[in-house]
Amino acid sequence: MKIILDGFMGSGKTTIGQLLATELQLSFWDLDHLISATAQKSISAIFQDSGEKYFRSLETKALKEVLPKNGVLALGGGTSSLQENRQLLQKDSASVILLEAQNTTLWQRINATATRPLAKSQAQITALKRQRQAYYEQMADLIITTDHCFPKQVVQQIKNTLVI
Repeated sequence: MKIILDGFMGSGKTTIGQLLATELQLSFWDLDHLISATAQKSISAIFQDSGEKYFRSLETKALKEVLPKNGVLALGGGTSSLQENRQLLQKDSASVILLEAQNTTLWQRINATATRPLAKSQAQITALKRQRQAYYEQMADLIITTDHCFPKQVVQQIKNTLVI
């Protein structure tokens, strides 16, 4: 079984993905963590040292490597904004679940970590999410709003919807 979690940064992909994988006794992969481990530096450092274009090339490479595996995969917030990545995801049989949250919720979640190179203000989040939203929706088999839910509630919604 393969489940892919998509959505903007701060929507809960990693937290929910870990919980879902544990409950379903599946492997869990976080694309950003895979990229960081391969590059041996943080996402912020990759952006700072080499730029977004280089980061996106690493992201596509990591996606190609992990996509054939069974389990739960949390995409990066911008993964589905690249056409090549969308094509890879569309060819795969996995269910793609969009985790959606309001911009104010995303800012509250992201602002607490201050490690997001493309989200230094709420205005940046709003603009970037607006650019990516159509891609998220295009890829989604299921959309779940995470604003007022605990992660375990979202996991239960996924399990109920996918009839697991």
